[in-house]
Amino acid sequence: MKILILGCGAQGSSIAALLAKEEDVELLICADVNLKAAKRVADWVKALKTEVEVRAEQAKASKREDVARVAKGVDIIFNATFPEFNIPILEACLDVGAHYLDLGGDTLIDELDQAEEGQSELDARLKDAGVTALINMGVSPGFTCIAAHYIADQLDTIDAVKIRWCDKVDATQLVGTWSPAGYMEEFFSPYDPQVWDKGIKNVDLLGNAEEYEFPEPVGRVTLYNVSHNEIYTIPQYLPKVTGKPIDYVDVKGGMVIGDLTVKDVLIEAIRQANKKRMSTYVEKADLLKLWGSSFIHPMDFRESYDKGIIKDACVGIATEVIGYKSDKQVRHTVYCVTTLGEAIKHVPWATPLSYATSTSATIATLMIGRGKIKRRGIMLPEWIEQPEAFIKKMENMGNLIRERIDKPIF
Repeated sequence: MKILILGCGAQGSSIAALLAKEEDVELLICADVNLKAAKRVADWVKALKTEVEVRAEQAKASKREDVARVAKGVDIIFNATFPEFNIPILEACLDVGAHYLDLGGDTLIDELDQAEEGQSELDARLKDAGVTALINMGVSPGFTCIAAHYIADQLDTIDAVKIRWCDKVDATQLVGTWSPAGYMEEFFSPYDPQVWDKGIKNVDLLGNAEEYEFPEPVGRVTLYNVSHNEIYTIPQYLPKVTGKPIDYVDVKGGMVIGDLTVKDVLIEAIRQANKKRMSTYVEKADLLKLWGSSFIHPMDFRESYDKGIIKDACVGIATEVIGYKSDKQVRHTVYCVTTLGEAIKHVPWATPLSYATSTSATIATLMIGRGKIKRRGIMLPEWIEQPEAFIKKMENMGNLIRERIDKPIF
């Protein structure tokens, strides 16, 4: 396999490291708009001393022709950039005949909606070219959708699906385990969080706080509603493979840094950012970036760990499905917990979240490259066959997988 990783941040670099260890991967191209960042990641991957050829390239994800230039001859392009670049990168896949994966975004979900009605010209072109475009293929969304499929297969009917996640970092400073601006976007979006309650509905960000218990070392944390793609894709598209309607889906997330919980972290980030010099007019995207600059960047996570700023870290992801089996209501939950110690054992510079994300992304990439996924056109993680086998592979790669069944609930 010849693979282009586009985007050399925390997620892309970890995906590159894991793919480099596979015997049937012969070429990895690490590309970024910042050539220095691409070379940095390529050097890190080369230091793992695998047999794969590793190259660094500069490419603008917004420029279809630029992506196609560096992707010439590859089998797969993994888009680890931002959702606004999904379409030009996918167009480049068509130009070079490469399969496509990404970590999320709304644009291709809109295309999928049209494809289901036979109205997507892009999906038709992908199918004609024999190209698979597997979207939302991280950990949340991604693994969470596959876990929901796994649980749904074991129940007779489904009432609700609830996704829960939390980053926990024992540190003396604010630290990001993924894009700091992304953190701020989760909780400072100008739009209200949404849930699926027989259709999309807005909810109050702070009005539905929940105390949630993850397996240790994450433990009990406070979570808040956030808008994730699962809210739309799980109730709309999982029933297409299970035949079981879903009335309700929500996603709640949180973070703990040192003694600070979500609200404290956000307040501290803004406080630190306000110390910095600001222009009289700052656009929304720039404001989020400014607030995010209060965090140590995830690409500097390992250095901060070595310096003692970070003492430990972990991430918890939970997929909880409530439904009926043999006329009894049950709550069936699959947990995925990733620790810093396990993450850096496999990828020396990884954060727990980037490692959990990259394991899910890597498994899916290899499934496409090895011909295990045969569907062409735009597809979702919910449609991956044999979800139990996928979950087992996540566990084999060092993620702690736990399963719990409670019955009855009431």
